[in-house]
Amino acid sequence: MKTIVIGYGIQGEKRREHCGDDFVCYVDPNIKAANYKTVYDVPLDKYDAACVCTPNSEKLAIVGYLIGAKKHVLLEKPFWCEHQVGLKDLHYLTAKNKCVLYTGYNHRFEPALLEAKHAIYMKELGKIYHCRMFYGNGTAKLVKESPWRDSGIGIFGEIGSHLLDLTQFLFGGYNWFQHIDLLSSVCFENETPDHIVFETSNNEFTVECEATYCSWKNTFTLDILGEKGSLHVNGFCKWGQSTLEWRKRIYPSGVPVIKTLSWSEPDPTWREEYKHFKLMCEHKVYDPGHINDLEINFAINSLVEQSERKQKWRASYE
Repeated sequence: MKTIVIGYGIQGEKRREHCGDDFVCYVDPNIKAANYKTVYDVPLDKYDAACVCTPNSEKLAIVGYLIGAKKHVLLEKPFWCEHQVGLKDLHYLTAKNKCVLYTGYNHRFEPALLEAKHAIYMKELGKIYHCRMFYGNGTAKLVKESPWRDSGIGIFGEIGSHLLDLTQFLFGGYNWFQHIDLLSSVCFENETPDHIVFETSNNEFTVECEATYCSWKNTFTLDILGEKGSLHVNGFCKWGQSTLEWRKRIYPSGVPVIKTLSWSEPDPTWREEYKHFKLMCEHKVYDPGHINDLEINFAINSLVEQSERKQKWRASYE
């Protein structure tokens, strides 16, 4: 499969690395080393698929062109649009043209999270009572120095979208975000929020999520409390060791039986995600993620709207 990479930034370089021999060329209007300035300049017979790693504002037009040309697309998350109708129309065209349009949420391929998903699927926790996720890094200053990152949907798209996706990935179903509530939205060092807390529910249990650019040590934690025990994930492979701890409940009470799994390896997620995308293209699994894109887009827009209301309310009292 011949693949082009649109966007010669950090994510684009990762995508190019894992395309391997499939890689054809870079497309970027701002980088001299890129082979083409725009995707419209690349001859259509040179490629079958594209990895799109551009700012959110450019995605809809670029993906629309690619799908119209019957090219497969691996899109850097999130696939955000101010209005749902734009996504719906594009996904309709994707199915009509028999293309794969896959939005990449690479954390789905973290070994610890795959193990957690399997445990949930096998009902090893019994009835789930509550889930909490925290995802933080210390990039507040870098975000402030980037006009396109410190604007628009900001942290809601960059980190929040991962937490939204993991909610649906781990627990299944597409009824998670009809009543999503933003509990906190704060601008500590940036123009747009750099610390948020929100929760959502499927009417059986609640998932609480916290995302921040002001965590001075890169941190990811997942805690799931259940009837038969609890699961605890700490860290991603990209930061070093990643662990999953399974605490089996002792009745009526007592010290749990603890089983720990750990992974110390280079980040496998980008490689595994591209392999997954390529298999979908080869097996003609068309438009696998349209509901996920629509649900996450709805949730992001709802959270951003709630955040703007909170900011206006605060401003009125200053």
